[in-house]
Amino acid sequence: MESLDRLMPSWKVLDAYYRFLVFKFEGTTESFLRVLLRILKMEVPTIAIDDVEIHTNSSSFSNDTIIHRLTLIPLISELANLMYYSTECPNCNGRGHCRQCSVEFRLSAKCIADDETLDVTSKDLITSNPSVVPFDFFDPTGSPIVKLEPGEELTLKAIARKGIGKVEVKWSPLTQAKANYYCPAQFRTNEELMETFTLEQKKQWVATFPDYLFQIDPHTQKVVLDEFYRYKMVVNPEGTLEPGPIDVFEEKDTFIFIVETARALNASQLLMNALEILKQKLLSLHKLEDHFLDYDFAGLASDIEILDRGSGERIVSGKILEIQDRFLKIKFRGFDEDLIRNLQNTMTWEVPTVAIDVVIISKNCNSVDHCLIHDRLTAIPLTSDAASSLHYSIDCPNCQGQGYCHLCSVVFLLSAKCIRAETLDVTTKDIICSNLAFVPFDFNDTASRGTVIVQLEEGDEVNLKAIARKGTGKNEQKYSPVTTVNYFSSVEVRINEELMETLTLEQKKDWVASCPANMFQIDPQTQKVVLSHPEAYDQKVTWKAEAMGKPGLVEICEKKDTFMFTVETTGALTTSQLLKKAVEILKQKLLIEYMDINISLLDIN
Repeated sequence: MESLDRLMPSWKVLDAYYRFLVFKFEGTTESFLRVLLRILKMEVPTIAIDDVEIHTNSSSFSNDTIIHRLTLIPLISELANLMYYSTECPNCNGRGHCRQCSVEFRLSAKCIADDETLDVTSKDLITSNPSVVPFDFFDPTGSPIVKLEPGEELTLKAIARKGIGKVEVKWSPLTQAKANYYCPAQFRTNEELMETFTLEQKKQWVATFPDYLFQIDPHTQKVVLDEFYRYKMVVNPEGTLEPGPIDVFEEKDTFIFIVETARALNASQLLMNALEILKQKLLSLHKLEDHFLDYDFAGLASDIEILDRGSGERIVSGKILEIQDRFLKIKFRGFDEDLIRNLQNTMTWEVPTVAIDVVIISKNCNSVDHCLIHDRLTAIPLTSDAASSLHYSIDCPNCQGQGYCHLCSVVFLLSAKCIRAETLDVTTKDIICSNLAFVPFDFNDTASRGTVIVQLEEGDEVNLKAIARKGTGKNEQKYSPVTTVNYFSSVEVRINEELMETLTLEQKKDWVASCPANMFQIDPQTQKVVLSHPEAYDQKVTWKAEAMGKPGLVEICEKKDTFMFTVETTGALTTSQLLKKAVEILKQKLLIEYMDINISLLDIN
């Protein structure tokens, strides 16, 4: 029986200094490494120059070139977590020009020498916050901004703000080319072949590789690989070994992870910040799962309000707007979009189900081709709530991966013959199953006649055997438990009442009718336009207002942490089953709660 056993990752630092960190993960999955790398690149906040106001520029460089150079200078960002994002600052109401959400830089330089040029660098920037300076501010030479000829002058003001890499690359704390992970190679010496070499031949063979990559043990005279250079070869995947006395193979659950920063943050700070962001994502997921484990999904419009037990602060909340066995609509609040996207992908591609995989047709005396019958059978959803009780066929210990035993497969039999003059509909209800936990989704539906597989004329006959196995949607589409799963940001809608009153009743009706989702309606008593379905936002209402010469008739503000999430399943799982399984798998992918990594203890200079 399969279970979602937690992996217990271990790690080892291989190389570390201020802006560079290499460590080895063991006992983890590539999914976790991919999530961590994406957060490192795109979600850890830093500070970068965002606005530049040039007052005087008599140099040969254009204003755009100078602005581009300034925005790409990494700034020390240790205080980034203490600053507000400019759009959310309560002190300046989102204008982005106060001390709590921005740092001001000034530059004034003029070449007064007659016979030499003046190099203007990042060291010439004067900051309003001594803790936020260019990364090389204390180096002997700074980053060049412009070279001034005699008599030329440059004065400017720059505003630096907090941001993240998925908004603009200038805020990304990583050097994009060097941040990566690799599945490390393991090296095995072919001792028998190596022993056929004389000592001189061994020395000649070792000399064909970079210095100190291989060594000859002075006591045993055996060729050994230096541990440090073993990692160096993995970091440089272009370094390959010629076939011969050495075999190279991969460890599937072991990875070398490389972090090189742009020096806005040092490597240990960057990794700690990324892990903290990942923990917050997982915390929201935990709270959601804890609620849904006990939630019976009974009744519509049920509220979900999930609080942190320690602080009482809201972590996530939501409202179930509509629920059926195969359809669920939830309004989530307190989530970020990455977590919602991960939940969507997990539901679509990673929740396991059971589907017919092999069809053996022993007799087919009808007009429908073998291949068509096969395609129809494999597309029929099977109830898969107990899919975790089956092994994946390639991992089954009972049949050594053959995929034909009761621990990894389910057998279906179908035998039908038309003995009357009228046609006979052969449906999913005619299938005989070896395990009643896995039957066609409409098998027990008394109101349904079943899904038609084939129609038989008088004298036609079909006999077949089908094998169903466990799988996921990323292997084959037939295993995906959803027909659609999507989300969109919720919006806040404000009607400009003054402008609306300038419209006649006919114009109001015309404008309201422009929204196919019936977002607005006209109050019969007051004849005012009121909001009826705010979650059904359609861009056509703003286009219609502009076409009527009334721009600003309605104001639409996107809520960045509020999402409308809808799921429709194939019938293999109910929506509640699908949601619980997807949350559990997503937790397993992140793994962060089981990683006892205290990065602050790393000895990084």
